Amino acid sequence: ELTGRAFRRVSACESIETVAANSADRDISVWEFYSIVAASSDEVELKCDKTLAALREVGFEWDEIGADYLAKAGELLEVSGFTPERPQNDGKLNHIQRLFLGKLADAKTHPQKTVSGAGSVARLKETLPGAHKPFVITFPQLLENGGVKAALDAFDDRFVFTGVKGEPDTTVCREAVRMFTENGCDCVAAMGGGSVLDCAKLVCLGAANPDREFEELCRLYRRDTPRVPFTAVPTTAGTGSEVTLFAVVTNDEGKKHPFASGEFLPDTVILDPELTVSVPKNHTAYTAVDALSHAVESYCSLYAPSFKDDVAHAPGAVRAIFENLPKALEDPGDLGARAALQNAAYEAGLSFRRASTGYVHAVAHRLGEIYHLPHGLAIAKAFVPVLRRSAGIEPRLAELSLACGFVQEGTQSAEAAESFIERLEELIAKTAPETAGIKVRPEDVPLIVADAQDEAKVTGYPYWFSDAELAELVSSLSD
Repeated sequence: ELTGRAFRRVSACESIETVAANSADRDISVWEFYSIVAASSDEVELKCDKTLAALREVGFEWDEIGADYLAKAGELLEVSGFTPERPQNDGKLNHIQRLFLGKLADAKTHPQKTVSGAGSVARLKETLPGAHKPFVITFPQLLENGGVKAALDAFDDRFVFTGVKGEPDTTVCREAVRMFTENGCDCVAAMGGGSVLDCAKLVCLGAANPDREFEELCRLYRRDTPRVPFTAVPTTAGTGSEVTLFAVVTNDEGKKHPFASGEFLPDTVILDPELTVSVPKNHTAYTAVDALSHAVESYCSLYAPSFKDDVAHAPGAVRAIFENLPKALEDPGDLGARAALQNAAYEAGLSFRRASTGYVHAVAHRLGEIYHLPHGLAIAKAFVPVLRRSAGIEPRLAELSLACGFVQEGTQSAEAAESFIERLEELIAKTAPETAGIKVRPEDVPLIVADAQDEAKVTGYPYWFSDAELAELVSSLSD
C-alpha cells in the first residue's frame, strides 16, 4: 500500500523513508514497523497489542515481543543479517529515536500570539474574536479571582467546566466534549495548570470531531484535523503545556499516556503573573522544578541538534528559575519573580516540545502513577539521580552551569557539570524537602523499570540505561 508493490518486495529502508523520510539504514525494529503500519492506517493505533492484532490479520504469526519476534520480523521483511539493535551509548540516535525524530521534525507547529503582563487576563475576549459562547475549563477557586470574573463577564454567555480534579483522564475529557456540544459552545478558554490545559487540548480536537476517538485524532503526522479556537491561560509556572505538542492524560487502562498533535498549540497564550500569586509555596516549587527539568533534559537530548532554535530557549529558562524560585518562595507577591518563572516555564516548553525529555520524566511518571505524587515532586525525586548516572552529558551541563554563572569561562567540563548538579541538588533540598520522605517499595521496582523503559524509548535520552542499571537507580531513590 505504501509503494504500490507487493509487501515482501519492499525493503525496511524504503518503508521507513516512505513514512518518515529519516532513515538510511537497512535494519528495522519492530517498533518502527508498527509505526509504518500505524502511520498508513486510520484504524491501527501506534500501540503494540492492537497493531499486532492487525498484523496477524494479514498473515503474521509471532506471539510475543522478544528476540525470536524481532528475528521473525526481519525474515518477513527480507532484511539480510537482521539482528535486534541495542542502544550503544555512543552519542548517536538508535533506530527508534531516528524514526520518532522524523515524526517530531514533521510535526505541525504554528506561531502563537502571546499576551503577557500583570492583569493581561482582562484581554481574554480579545483573543477569541467572533466567539459567542466559550467553553471555560478551569477550577472553582480561580472563579473567585476578580480579574478572572471580569474577563468572563465580558462575554454575553459562557459555560464553565470544573470537572478536572487532579490529573485528567480520558473519561473526564469525553465528558467535557459532551458538555461542550450540549451547551452550544464555539471555542475553548483554559485557565489553570497543566492538568486543565492538557484536558483542554483533547477537548479542542474532540469538540470539532465528536464521532472520533482521541487515539485516532491525536497523531503528530495529521495536518488537517479541525479543532475549535483555543486560548490558554496558565496559572502555574511549570508544565509548559501552553506551548507543547503533547497532553499527558491517564488513559482507560489507568496509565499516563502522552497524546500528541500539532493541533494542540493554542492560538493565543495569556501569561498573567497575578494568577500565579495564590499558588501554594510547595506547588510553586514543584512546578518550577518541572520547568527546570524540561529545559535541562531537552538541552541534553540527542534530538537537540535537530531543533537548535527550540533548545536555544533552555539556558535562559534555567538561569531564570535558579534566580527567581527562591525569591517567589520568600515573597509570594513578588510579581517580578512570578513573571520571570512564568516566562521561564514558557521558554522551557518551547525547548522541550520537540527535543523531548528523557529518563527523568520516564521514571517520575511511574512514581506519580504508583504513589500518587504531584508531578513536580516526582520530578524532583528523580532529577539528580538520573543526571548523575547519565554518562556523556557533562559538556551540556557544563554549558548550563556557565550560563547560570555557577562557574567561570575556562572551567573544566567535568567540574562545571558537577557544579551544576550540586546547585540543582541544593535547590531541590531547599525548595522541595518533601522528596526526602519518598520511598520506593522493592516490589514496585520491576514495574517502574519496565514502564519507564517503554516511555523512554521514543525520547531523545542521551544515555541508555540497561534494565539492571535502571533498577539500581530506582532502588537508590529510597536511600
